[in-house]
Amino acid sequence: SEAEGKVLSIAHVAFTVVFGVEMVLMHLALGFRNYWTDGMNCFDGVVVIVSFVELGLAGAGGGAITALRAFRLFRIFRLAKSWVSFRCLLRSMLAILLEMGNFLAIVIIFILVSALIGVHFFFGKIFFR
Repeated sequence: SEAEGKVLSIAHVAFTVVFGVEMVLMHLALGFRNYWTDGMNCFDGVVVIVSFVELGLAGAGGGAITALRAFRLFRIFRLAKSWVSFRCLLRSMLAILLEMGNFLAIVIIFILVSALIGVHFFFGKIFFR
């Protein structure tokens, strides 16, 4: 609804500002060079900068800019650095995805062979007017 959209846009701006303030404080505490040489801080900095770019371009219209919001979802992988059980879960999910890739290749080959057999079997028997 319209009220939910308004609350979400206010929360979006609020969280972007909070993370921006965090980035500034981290710059003051660590210094520019130390901040950008750490991988997680570099990732957070890029996410915050992309969020501010998205806020700046939000009035310009353009749905591609809102796709930048999905980039912020990668922040959850930051948890994997400190949370051992979450890291184990991510490893398991990756192994499952790799196995699904092999299964998907077999399914695609099966569909292709079935389509070729169907074309060969029904060739010249079905006519559309």
